[in-house]
Amino acid sequence: MSEFLNKSDAYLKRVGEFCKANMEKMVARLSAIPGVRCTAPRGGFYVFADFSAIEPSSQKLFKRLMDAGVAVVPGVFFGSKGEGRARMMFACPADHIDRCLDKIEENLK
Repeated sequence: MSEFLNKSDAYLKRVGEFCKANMEKMVARLSAIPGVRCTAPRGGFYVFADFSAIEPSSQKLFKRLMDAGVAVVPGVFFGSKGEGRARMMFACPADHIDRCLDKIEENLK
């Protein structure tokens, strides 16, 4: 049993490092887009970026990004203070994040 636990500790450490690197990349790239504000989450596997300076309607933002090939969750689904925001997951392969962020940057120009 302890051998299994030792292996799972190493696995959890790798997963934590993987997710932290992806989160930092996503926050940095989104924050570099003019009009987008994104802070690091305190937990979970998602960022909740503020696009309201570009598109105040999270439903319209959702459609715009879906048309560009990027799936997000409209912020308004999390309450009225989520309007203009989008929830995006970073617990996925880094190359997926890069492709999605490239599409977001291109679409918001």
